[in-house]
Amino acid sequence: MELVNTHCHCVYSGHGVGSIAEYADAAAAAGLSTLAFTEHFPLSPAFDPDEYLSMTPANVDAYLAEIEAARAKHPQIEFITGTEMDYLGSLEDRAITDEALAPFRFRLLSVHFIDGWAFDDPAQRDRWEEPGAPDAIWRRYGELWCEAASNAHAAYDAMSHPDLAKKFGFYPRRRAPADAWWR
Repeated sequence: MELVNTHCHCVYSGHGVGSIAEYADAAAAAGLSTLAFTEHFPLSPAFDPDEYLSMTPANVDAYLAEIEAARAKHPQIEFITGTEMDYLGSLEDRAITDEALAPFRFRLLSVHFIDGWAFDDPAQRDRWEEPGAPDAIWRRYGELWCEAASNAHAAYDAMSHPDLAKKFGFYPRRRAPADAWWR
């Protein structure tokens, strides 16, 4: 059986920990055959003013160079250079070019923002505790996730974590059929 990891973040996404070298060494020790680094593609200052949620444009070249160094040190592992694209819907304010995406062989698409709010950021967790918030948040998250997945203009290979809204343990009040609360 092959061991594969296609979604990891290190220090290049401000909320990640560990270096690429540390991840590569751990992957080798665990016997992984494939490891994809998928740092969050740079967000604009409007969405990431503290440079905490995504990789900064200034760090992209260093990120790519460190993945190449990991390849050289661990030739038995397939290292995939990837990125995780945050779907921003109608609020998208980045000009994402083919050139900017070219270095990334594997592109995940995810929803981490609900109408501009980083709903899975621990620093912004309080909104979940407002009356009725879990129902509304889960409904809107489902709408955006489906919108992202069906977006023909988004350049991605796979959607990631369709259940991210569970991060803080808040769930809709009632357990209706799945299609009932996505309306």
